[in-house]
Amino acid sequence: MNDFVKKPVSLDQDSLGSYIKRIREKKGLELLEVSAAININIKYLQAIESGNYRDLPKGAYGKIF
Repeated sequence: MNDFVKKPVSLDQDSLGSYIKRIREKKGLELLEVSAAININIKYLQAIESGNYRDLPKGAYGKIF
């Protein structure tokens, strides 16, 4: 009855950010453009792309960010 197929996913911290960066660059988008379009501070996008998750907001703000 369930049409979902469970597949293992193996992404380490660095590969997720580099994957996102690669897709953004493939589309020819600058980080500043993405930041403005999705209303997320550019420093947080830089942290994600570089795998520096410690630089992301903590606590309640981090959950809604």
